[in-house]
Amino acid sequence: MNDLLAWLRRRGYAEPTIRSYLKAAGPICRWLQRRLGRALRGLSQRDLRAAYAHFRRRRVEQAAACRSFGHFLTEHQLIRPEKPEPPSHTERQIGLFGDHLREVHGLALQTVLGHQRRLRAFFQSLKLEERPSAIPTLTLDRIEALLRHSAQTNNRFSMQHIVASLRAFLQQQHAAGCCVSHCTNTLTRLRFIAWSSCRVPRRGSRLSRCSIPSIVPPGQSS
Repeated sequence: MNDLLAWLRRRGYAEPTIRSYLKAAGPICRWLQRRLGRALRGLSQRDLRAAYAHFRRRRVEQAAACRSFGHFLTEHQLIRPEKPEPPSHTERQIGLFGDHLREVHGLALQTVLGHQRRLRAFFQSLKLEERPSAIPTLTLDRIEALLRHSAQTNNRFSMQHIVASLRAFLQQQHAAGCCVSHCTNTLTRLRFIAWSSCRVPRRGSRLSRCSIPSIVPPGQSS
């Protein structure tokens, strides 16, 4: 207990927070003992995550204590850190896309993260985890249907960025030799689809064709 107290203080926890965590240690320990037995044999990060989920719905301070206790036990090698799970097919594609944007186009980190976030939402609509072959077999009709669905909850400004991210991804896939068929025509049509799929504006507002931004620097073909 003294080691835990010293660790919390070194981490800069306020004294009221430390007292709250010490008070939470009893209920947390009893819950873990019901799960693992009195000796807490085999205690792991998974057990502490389960304790966090249990107490989060009841007492926020006890849930927060679970997180801190997990960090303390891991740093002092009292429990083994879990091996990270291998990335999903979606996350592998997102990672490769981010590498491409940084290394080939030299985009800033925040710009890359924005493209990755929008592409992740597109992959979810595509159900990529269930159908890993969805990207090589992607057709223009399928892209158009997904964009029109997306346009129901996004304004024209947001759709510009969604299409720019999708165009960038299709360009990367085309360069890697695994893009959808008729890639050039698809990239061209995306500009029109983004405009035409947006909802009709309110009466009295101006309807002007938007310009879909491209991430490709000047002088490079899109």
